Amino acid sequence: MKVKLIIAAFSILVAAPVYADKPEIGCGLESVLGNPVITFSGAIDDVPASTLEREKKNDTASNFMSASAGVDGMLSVEIMITGNENTHRIQAPFYYSIVGDRLEANSIMNTFNPSFTMSELKEHFGAFPEMKCYVANL
Repeated sequence: MKVKLIIAAFSILVAAPVYADKPEIGCGLESVLGNPVITFSGAIDDVPASTLEREKKNDTASNFMSASAGVDGMLSVEIMITGNENTHRIQAPFYYSIVGDRLEANSIMNTFNPSFTMSELKEHFGAFPEMKCYVANL
């Protein structure tokens, strides 16, 4: 048991600096018909003007989405789920709209369906896993 606590503490100490410079985005876990769905929310504040310009110019994939769903672009989000001394990371798309100098979560398209079931999630991470989401490529 003591070895597991040392490994868990080491994992937290190693993971914390890696994400220190990454913006955190709100995320939550819901059960829809027994399947887990991760929903993103919130905004990424104080985005540098150069990044906003780059996103406006370079995101050709969002041209159709922008017209139909109000999406200005997409970023990659790393979801980190922890519980029962287990950690799992998943990459997912984060669709955003540019509002002033921030990127806001698009309310229509910001859900992600992971490849595990709710029962697998609870078995591996416990009844109340902790989940944090970080922008991976801003």
